[in-house]
Formats: sequence, C-alpha cells, structure tokens
Amino acid sequence: MSHISINGVTVAYPVSISGVQRSGFAAAASALSFGRIGSDARGTQYVVALDNLKLNIKQGTRLGLIGRNGSGKSTLLKTIAGIVQPRSGNLTVDGSIGCVLSLGAGMDGEKSGIDNMRLIARLHGLYGQALDAAVDEAAAFTDLGPYLELPVRTYSAGMMARLSFAIATAKVSSILVVDEVIGAGDAHFIAKAGQRIMSLTEQSNILVMASHSYEILASYCSELLWMDAGRVRMRGGVAEVWGAYIEAMG
Repeated sequence: MSHISINGVTVAYPVSISGVQRSGFAAAASALSFGRIGSDARGTQYVVALDNLKLNIKQGTRLGLIGRNGSGKSTLLKTIAGIVQPRSGNLTVDGSIGCVLSLGAGMDGEKSGIDNMRLIARLHGLYGQALDAAVDEAAAFTDLGPYLELPVRTYSAGMMARLSFAIATAKVSSILVVDEVIGAGDAHFIAKAGQRIMSLTEQSNILVMASHSYEILASYCSELLWMDAGRVRMRGGVAEVWGAYIEAMG
C-alpha cells in the first residue's frame, strides 16, 4: 500500500539580506503569499517555504496542488521526492517515487541525447536490461531521430523538453509527482505528453500534481489542495477548491 505522511514538516531556505531589505521583503512575502521570513539562533535568516505542514495522502489519491507562485507547491513536491530535506518534522513515504520535476536538470550539455538519457535512467534506479528498454522506449517517444546522437547543447528548448520528459516518465512508479511541465513543447508533443502522464497516472497508486491550469487538474485529479505561504489553506473537491481560490484571487 502506497502512502505519504507529512507531520509538522518545515522547509526553510537560507537567504542573505540586510535589515532594511528584510523588512521590505517580509512585507512583500506576506502580500504575495510567499513563506514567512525568520532567523535561527545564530542569526541566519531564511524563508520558510513549508511551515509546520501536516498532510496525509492515501493510496488511490489523485491530488492537485494550487496556489500563487511561491506558495510552496514545488517545494512540497521536491520534499516528497526526497530532493529537499525538511528542517524539522517527519516525512514518511511508502512506495517508489517517479518524478517529472525541473526538466533538463542533471543534463550534461557536451553529452549526446542518448548518453544523457542513460545517465538519468541510472539516477532513477534503472540498470541492465531495464535501463536499455527504458532508454529505447524513451528515444522512440522523443521523435528526435538522429538528433539523439548530437550534444544536447545544440538542442532547442522544445527538443530538450522532449528528451527530458521522455526519460523522466520512462519508469512506472507507485507514487507520481508532477510539476507544471505538461505544457512544454509544440502542440503534437503536448498531446503525447498528456497521454503519457494519463497512462502513468492510471498505473500509479498516488498522483500529486502542481498546475495553474484548471483543465489539466480536472482531467487528472479528484481533489485539490490550496497552498498559501507554505501551509494548507483548503483541501477538497476540484471544482469547490478551485472556485474558492479564484474568488480569493479576484
């Protein structure tokens, strides 16, 4: 059984700002729903991206994350994925994690598309025949053909999106976390990407997806969680939470 338990989790990013900057930054952060500004016993200042967050995500959940930029959505996804470590609190994740986050991260510009896909596949825990099969399938999905043999520094943004998305989604996992990436690339690729995410979602036990698109959230999710300044402001049905969010933002 897949399950995610988040109990009192706080994530904070250190920042270097003067006292004058701090007061102005704190006021802006409050107005824009960013995390609060704090400091530790040594005087190190930080932005609290997740603030004593409590969240329970059970098997079968299809959860969409909404909120203004800086509200903590991406930090929550990265924390679940193990990319960001909490400052305090307890996080328990039961199940294998599949991530569609920060497309292009970890790519070596001097290496070919194929070599980069093999590298990323290893980071996803694939080896031997499983790695070969995943890379072959992802290569076919990209439709990049002979360009896969060229260094990725020669790729356009759309080509890089194809390559990154293909290998990031080559492995079926019990827990799938997705950040706002489905809209990358041309119309043909967007359609393919949407179908691929839908297939992975149907095979996963838990989906946690951040998006600013109601259409995407309504297609993939059964409930929404509204993030505000690193905390949960509301959780419930897609239409209910989205309507409350839009009304508050208006």
